[in-house]
Amino acid sequence: MLDSVSKQSAVVGDARAMETAYAKAMSCEDHSCGGAVHCDSKRYPTLRSFMRNYAHRPGFHSLFSKVTQVLHSGNYGKLRRMATGKGFDAHLCSQCESSAQHDTEHLYCVSPAPGNVVHSPLLGFDYKPTSKLTRAALSAGRVQGGVIVSEVLPYGTLSAKLKPYDIIAEVHTNDGAMKLDEQGEHFKKEWGLSLGLADIVDRAPLGTQVAFKIFRAGVPVTMNFTHAPPMAGDRPAVRHLDASEVHLNAAIQVGGVAFKVLRMSDLADPRIAATAAKYGRPDKRHMEKVIVASVGPMSAAFHNYSLMPGQVVSHVNQSAVSSGAGGGAWRDFVQKLTGNAGRGGLAMLSTECGGVDTLPVSEQEAVQLLQYLQSSACV
Repeated sequence: MLDSVSKQSAVVGDARAMETAYAKAMSCEDHSCGGAVHCDSKRYPTLRSFMRNYAHRPGFHSLFSKVTQVLHSGNYGKLRRMATGKGFDAHLCSQCESSAQHDTEHLYCVSPAPGNVVHSPLLGFDYKPTSKLTRAALSAGRVQGGVIVSEVLPYGTLSAKLKPYDIIAEVHTNDGAMKLDEQGEHFKKEWGLSLGLADIVDRAPLGTQVAFKIFRAGVPVTMNFTHAPPMAGDRPAVRHLDASEVHLNAAIQVGGVAFKVLRMSDLADPRIAATAAKYGRPDKRHMEKVIVASVGPMSAAFHNYSLMPGQVVSHVNQSAVSSGAGGGAWRDFVQKLTGNAGRGGLAMLSTECGGVDTLPVSEQEAVQLLQYLQSSACV
């Protein structure tokens, strides 16, 4: 039943109410069908008997969807008409039935699982399940299973090797060759585990070789790389920092407002999470973003209510801050603040949620920011 619901929409409500409705629809008091025609209302008078006979049949998802819709609409006459003549068999998915008879998968039947994009920030690319049609369109019709690379992130070991529309069919590690199914998983019988693509790579010992067997425009290619922790510049910006990276969590203060790079630990603050939570998602963690960390109660910005903790800074003095994919946003932001360094000045800030405010940058603050830029902590 769960498989059918995942394939096609069905109205599933209270079980007892559905049983009662089904029994009422199947009660053929006038026996108008006579016996001259086939009538499934006699063969399957209860919802339990109906499920027991059809739940395992190929194409049940189509029949189950129609039956539940009729039960909840109260159109019992329509359900009785479905049960007569050729009976419920006529309402099974014909494509699935035909495929089952020939022991093949029909190309045009609905998928049993949604094709969600899998974001893998540590691997440096996103992928999603394939289908026979997709593999055929990419000249890899003979490939069984595999996932398609939907986006290559601008950092990581594979950023210069993988390309969008590559099909990853196998992963080779110390544990051997593991073929991926259409969802990007491999069942390891001896372990009793079904491992996803990222899990397979993570299990490989650090420093060992990992190979992807990919198909690019139908041509098989072996892609080798070393499984190692990503370098500092290759790690997602929104992550938990370890003890050696404390300096990367530093904040600067200008005009009574503190700014810093968004890190995963910041999202534990509900004020920050309220506006910056989207950058904690796997598909956005690689983007370095500068946020308002706090607003001093004695500052003018505090009373203007235009800059609030968690807001993401998008522009300084009407100039866009670097997008920050793979780093660079923090340095760009600090440089823009020191545009009039040594003389003091004003910095007009805009945020992604529409806030605009101007902060005074004193001469002393400008000098300190320049010194900070020149220090290793800001590199």
